[in-house]
Amino acid sequence: MATLPAEIYEEAANSAKLGVWLWDIRTGLITWSDRVFELYELAPSEFDGSFEAFRDRLHPDDVDGVQKAIADAVATCAKEYYIEHRLITPSGKVKWLEARGRVLQEGGQPTTMVGTALDVTARKTSEARTASAEARLRLFSEHASDYVYDASMDGTRALPEIVAGSFERTTGLTPEQVEARGGWLQVLHPDDRERSIGLVADLAKGRSLVNEYRIIDGNGNTRWLRDRIVPVLDAEGTLRRLVGGVTDVTSERALQEQLASAQRQEALARLAGSVAHDFNNLLTVLMAEASFLRDPSTSPVERDRGWSEVDDTLERAAQLTASLLAFGRKQVGLVQVVDVAHVTRTAAGILQKAAGELVAVQVRAGANVLPAVASASDVHLCLLNLTLNARDAMPGGGLVNISAAEVDLSEATDRVSSMPPGRYVQLLVSDNGRGIDRADANKVFDPYFTTKGSAGTGLGLPTCQSIAQRYGGRLELLATSALGTTFRLLLPRSEKPVATLAQVPFKAIVGGTERLLLVEDDPAVRHATERALLDRGYAVTTCGSVEEALALGPQLQRIQGVLTDIRLPGKSGLDLAAHLRALDPALPILMMSGHVDNPEHIAALSAGRYPLLNKPFQLDTLARRMREVLDAPRAYPPN
Repeated sequence: MATLPAEIYEEAANSAKLGVWLWDIRTGLITWSDRVFELYELAPSEFDGSFEAFRDRLHPDDVDGVQKAIADAVATCAKEYYIEHRLITPSGKVKWLEARGRVLQEGGQPTTMVGTALDVTARKTSEARTASAEARLRLFSEHASDYVYDASMDGTRALPEIVAGSFERTTGLTPEQVEARGGWLQVLHPDDRERSIGLVADLAKGRSLVNEYRIIDGNGNTRWLRDRIVPVLDAEGTLRRLVGGVTDVTSERALQEQLASAQRQEALARLAGSVAHDFNNLLTVLMAEASFLRDPSTSPVERDRGWSEVDDTLERAAQLTASLLAFGRKQVGLVQVVDVAHVTRTAAGILQKAAGELVAVQVRAGANVLPAVASASDVHLCLLNLTLNARDAMPGGGLVNISAAEVDLSEATDRVSSMPPGRYVQLLVSDNGRGIDRADANKVFDPYFTTKGSAGTGLGLPTCQSIAQRYGGRLELLATSALGTTFRLLLPRSEKPVATLAQVPFKAIVGGTERLLLVEDDPAVRHATERALLDRGYAVTTCGSVEEALALGPQLQRIQGVLTDIRLPGKSGLDLAAHLRALDPALPILMMSGHVDNPEHIAALSAGRYPLLNKPFQLDTLARRMREVLDAPRAYPPN
């Protein structure tokens, strides 16, 4: 097997900003790469290679720790040496370095230490800021202004009276401003009104609940409020009053979003090595098959088998990329009716990698469609959180069972859940770990509560709970004992079909004669897509940017359909679509993208204004989707 040349390793280290060092234990001479000299801000002539010269550059508070770590590594001929320490540059600047290495030996005696050095100052600074922010948020949570109310019920309309606290400080509104808007219901964010009204039926049954919703304050800003509501019924069981307490949790919500992003990044870091291994396997198959297909001696049967293997391998690579993007998104994904069973199945591979080799992850999602209004990436994040918690409960290894099914909850069949009776999509995540202490079971959804000590943030489960509540659902601790723990995620089952384009009758060759506008900035992708459309009978006008497309001027009036990438240099494909729809509201437009992370783009796609073709795609898939868009009814939601 061929090995990589030494200069490739050097280029890789430079790309990763890694410095390389070597310490000859016998002579005491230290050798640094150019990158290490850059980290220490020294010229080679300013460092004599002695251990003393290295030690003199360390932060005084870290000298003893570094010397002890090195001595321990040498004494044990350690195969892994790791330490984080500070150094002081000639200009007085303090930097944090991460040093990794190992001890080499001959005849059982240590001879050399080799390793790498990485500047982690930015990470350490960020960690310090995050810790400071969390401390401030805890202080805010303990002393935040909130208010308590007592509301009499006039039919289903609540007339609140503030009992204690500051309504104005919490909501940013005066009672007069609320009255001027037409009452409290008009203060609620439009997207949260229907769900909040629906809770009245549950309150009328005497059930206490916690509702988190958004309001628009006096300055037009959005605030998140947490409303803990207790219903008061009369002797006949009629709802007469509501009492409760409201807290501004806007800052907490913001921190939860930061946590969600951080958790995705942590998961990606943990998965990087495993994913690289999988991609290398896929590339190996593709390279091998390419060699076979080029070989003139390959028989027609072997050639057909080779092309089939290439197609299968490319599909596996696309699925792996899609899973990584779902976990890596910083923004909330597309909110639409999704098949939770399909979403769960697609997450299985990544969840297994995140759980590690000691834990087996079994996913049972069946073949039935389980429709719910949600974002696939949010469901993935909840599954990831619950799987990692289950893994942490089984340090010696174990089994995580994940199942997806439809359930019909009623007071008679399910007394555990506080959700209103109805049909739900249920996700169960179970482990056979050590369980949760009874004293802790009631606190697991409290922000900042953790049983993991300094290794936990106490925001993972609250984040999942917030995600579930965002879609009208709930996360519950269903059962826990010495034999394991089960969490249940409930999402209201949607009566609407899973978001997809209407299927048109199959044609042997899916194509047409319309004139299409293709906008794609990558020349290779543009050429391949244009060729595929031309081969299927379409007339195609191609452009590399929105500006180039708009420069067509009157020619745009002849366009009968549009295929455009979303992420383009300058203006986006959605900007182009809005411009073209203003000229022709019925113009068929198909978007394509490999990754959507802009909140405005996500909102437009979630609203159903434009169908989306995910990259990478097969050319037959492109042809079918383009035909579906051209043949679909011409009624699009307004911009």
